[in-house]
Amino acid sequence: MGSKSNRSRRYTEEFKRDAVALVRSSGRTVTEAARELGVSAEGLRNWVRQDQADRGQHVTRNPRGCVSPCAAVHVAAAAADACCRHRA
Repeated sequence: MGSKSNRSRRYTEEFKRDAVALVRSSGRTVTEAARELGVSAEGLRNWVRQDQADRGQHVTRNPRGCVSPCAAVHVAAAAADACCRHRA
């Protein structure tokens, strides 16, 4: 069995902002950044989505399930897939 605790961890707003900034500026995938920071990828992905919503960015999902912001324009699935940093 792993050493993971069943208790949820709480992170400061500053930590969350810094984690989102790392994803936005580093070119790393959410999964890579989460692994580096020691947080769950799902949690970090939620923080990124919330940041996009707070910035007024429309969020779409491409066919691979990656989240891509599109500033008030719906991006075709093929174009969204092309800009995705997700690795198959």
